[in-house]
Amino acid sequence: MQTPSTQDTARPDRRWATRLSNILFIAAIFFAATAVYLWVTEEDTPDGPVAPTAEAGRNEFATVINAFRDAGLENVDPGRYSAEADQLEQPGQTIEIGDANAFVFIYPDADPEAAIAAREADAEDLDPETVVLESRQSERPLNEGQETHVFQASNVIVILVSDDADLVSTVEEAIDSLP
Repeated sequence: MQTPSTQDTARPDRRWATRLSNILFIAAIFFAATAVYLWVTEEDTPDGPVAPTAEAGRNEFATVINAFRDAGLENVDPGRYSAEADQLEQPGQTIEIGDANAFVFIYPDADPEAAIAAREADAEDLDPETVVLESRQSERPLNEGQETHVFQASNVIVILVSDDADLVSTVEEAIDSLP
């Protein structure tokens, strides 16, 4: 038979371990239930942060991409290279719209009115029939033998290389929607 002093010290240690084990088990069940609840009730969230709304004369490359997507265009992605137009001073960036390319020339300035004025001055003699788009990565003009369309709004010029009439009208609507 055990002595009373040995019995008293063994039981409280076991009780404490049993209580701790039960508390951790209940906590694990609670966290598992919470995870299942959150997974089941999760709403669809956007792919990333919401792009800020641009002001007139302060449009950026992301604003143009969002305008294209908002107009219903699919497969709109930033291109992998920059471009230069022989009739414009500002360098451009490429947006791939499916198989077509749009070249975006943005005129930045701290003053929105100055940005718009810079775009207007640079595009004064812009002729879609004769403009040549070049890139350092390309050996020949990017618009060689293809239809070229020019759209302007705010501080943005877009040169679209495509003969798809639906795409041309959608891009025109998207650019006209820019602030």
